[in-house]
Amino acid sequence: MLILSSALHLRKKYQHRRFCSSSENNRKMALIKTTLFLLGNLILAIQIMSPSIAGNPITDCWDTWSRCSRWSSPATGILWLSCADRCKCKGNATGTCREVPSKCPLTSKAWQCQCSGKLSGRKPSWCGF
Repeated sequence: MLILSSALHLRKKYQHRRFCSSSENNRKMALIKTTLFLLGNLILAIQIMSPSIAGNPITDCWDTWSRCSRWSSPATGILWLSCADRCKCKGNATGTCREVPSKCPLTSKAWQCQCSGKLSGRKPSWCGF
């Protein structure tokens, strides 16, 4: 009788352990996935922010992008400031979109916002802090 009771107790304990093990495995898998996701984003951020010594296509294309680009200009004034307004916020008198050689391997030329002059007086209030 004692042996049967011990066997039933071990069976229940084993079943409980098997159930916990499955739940524990799910938690471990979620932790591994989260860690890999964060690590991948960290590597991507480092890649984007690293200086372009030998021509980093990600940073070169990011630097080439401008509020003056043909594809981005429809959002000017909605999602971001115009070239002239952005230059005023940076303390310059004017800003003009100019075509320049591109560092991005996807295109040979790009439009870039170039600021000039010094703003007289205070920056506009809509510039933020």
